[in-house]
Amino acid sequence: MTVVNQEGLITSANTVSSTAVVWQPHLDDTSNNTLVFFVERRSTTFRLEPIIRQICQAQVRPPIRPGEPSVTTVEVTHLYDCLGLLRALQYDVQQYNQSILSGTTTTSTDEEARYLSYRFQRQATAHGFKLMDGMHVEIPGLDELVSYLQERFADKIQWARTMMKEEALEYETLAEYYAPGQVFVDTGLLSGLAGAKFVTKCRSSYYRRGKTSSGSVASTFTASFECVVAVGYQRFAVVEATFTQSKFDGTRRINGVEFLQKATPDLLERLAARGRIYQDMCEKHTLVEYNVGAFYSNGGRPSRSGGRLVVDATEAWLHNVHPAKAPADGMAADAVLEGLQAMARFQRQPAENRDDVGALFLKVPLVESLLPCTWPVVCGFSLTSRTWGLAMVDLLSPVLFRDKVFEDLVLPAARKRLLRALITSHAHRTNVDVLPGKGEGLIFLLHGSPGTGKTLTAEAVAEVLRLPLYRVSMGELGTTPDQLEERLQKIFDLCSPWNAIVLIDEAEILLESRRQSSDLVRNAMVCVMLRLMEYFPGILFLTTNTGMDCLDPAIVSRLTCALHYEGLDENGRYQVFRAAVGRVKEVQVTDDDLAWLAKVSEGVNGRQIKNSVQLATALSLYEKESLKVDHLKETLAMTTNLTESGLKSEL
Repeated sequence: MTVVNQEGLITSANTVSSTAVVWQPHLDDTSNNTLVFFVERRSTTFRLEPIIRQICQAQVRPPIRPGEPSVTTVEVTHLYDCLGLLRALQYDVQQYNQSILSGTTTTSTDEEARYLSYRFQRQATAHGFKLMDGMHVEIPGLDELVSYLQERFADKIQWARTMMKEEALEYETLAEYYAPGQVFVDTGLLSGLAGAKFVTKCRSSYYRRGKTSSGSVASTFTASFECVVAVGYQRFAVVEATFTQSKFDGTRRINGVEFLQKATPDLLERLAARGRIYQDMCEKHTLVEYNVGAFYSNGGRPSRSGGRLVVDATEAWLHNVHPAKAPADGMAADAVLEGLQAMARFQRQPAENRDDVGALFLKVPLVESLLPCTWPVVCGFSLTSRTWGLAMVDLLSPVLFRDKVFEDLVLPAARKRLLRALITSHAHRTNVDVLPGKGEGLIFLLHGSPGTGKTLTAEAVAEVLRLPLYRVSMGELGTTPDQLEERLQKIFDLCSPWNAIVLIDEAEILLESRRQSSDLVRNAMVCVMLRLMEYFPGILFLTTNTGMDCLDPAIVSRLTCALHYEGLDENGRYQVFRAAVGRVKEVQVTDDDLAWLAKVSEGVNGRQIKNSVQLATALSLYEKESLKVDHLKETLAMTTNLTESGLKSEL
């Protein structure tokens, strides 16, 4: 190792060692508290001096005589403040060399090698170092310098570790607590979602000290933490969030609120399992169910009820909804937003330039060690509230589709058979139209009296096909042709990638014959509807209470199937009663009771029957009894009395 004299000059410029670190002989003398580094001449290896110069923001002393290297002088206490950055560099080099090995093993993946090498590749480029393919990296002097600093400040490091065992921290012990490579659990500090846990890995940490304009000493601790977030287009961004802490006095507890807590092995295992669910959800458009309080609309309010959600990060970003839009701003918000913006740049750039967008994007399967680090929320569209927002992964579950709903439809067996045949064969249909994209969808018209099962039919088809159902009311489509075209086209564009079924309830205004109306606005809206429905490739249900003779002939010609729903006969009412009561847990109602109810409820529609069963169930729960026929008699009389059916007197 090259030695320097008392003046800090290299003894012999011609005897430059291959080691990049030069210690002064009397370094331990507190009166001279410096380290000296020099630049190697004609060296093709990685050099420590420019790295230290950047990390410590140190000044360079130019060569005194020709042929001598320039010298950088740094205070040892300043180096200790940057120990977390030096350790981070060690960790990055270790991961990079591991990526070279993983590239030659059969158990690794290309994504794993890209992840392990990415951070050091960026650092090498920033320092002007060129990496050769398959090159094992060493930075001469780095390990020795880290070891020296750890020995020099062993007392401080030991004190920090003692405090950590007691779940306490002082300001000067933060760097030892947040050491590169350590994993922590976030419960809202980074994400902004209180109680939403995910694991994050520390990548670097350091102190910056200086003086304010008033002359007082200022100090800030900074650490960076790694997490993974879905950014759409079947990709996941590895982003680094920045945690900052101003200097504080005394001791503070590690409680997970102000400081992240260490992740336990059990938690790592559990969150890794959730990470697999996260990657499966975000890899494609996934339909899931959410519990009460799990969904946060774009305004930030949690849902008051459960529902169904289509996970779609790509489309959410286009609607200005993204994972960083938590109810409270977390420290990772900016990093997540930068990852999403990088993906937007990635999509805009030509394929040959896509590697230089300032972010690492991974495909599935994700690197195993990153699974616990996946973001705790997903972006999606609530089919229940018809709004975009965020949903907590822990409160999502696979949809439990109700196949029995289709069997409960009160339709003739032949119609059920035809309906099932049409919907199940839709995916394999051959388009016979001359123009591509035209006439590829299935368009069903369901017409008949209210409460006869039209809407239920569309819901039942969605359950059988296990597809999302997007319900549209006429109020959402506007009152002018321009509004109709813009809004319905957006709905069709949204639903097509999801293969969602679209249901437009009470669509009379869009279907009525133009010959029977002198209303130019309505006629124009029918024309818009004709054009849009012809190019929709999915399944579209239209319901109306009017008869076929009121519909525009052009509309009729574009229908795949029209089903008429008549008022329920006695057998139909019996089936509806049986299906509705069958979904109640505690029941003391016989089949004869249901048959009697069906007999005396002539003229009552299916919706009224379901409402009466729902009311009766609530009444039985209030009275802490099983559901009985007396409850049904009472509520059926109440609901039908509102429609003046006269049923109450019969009961």
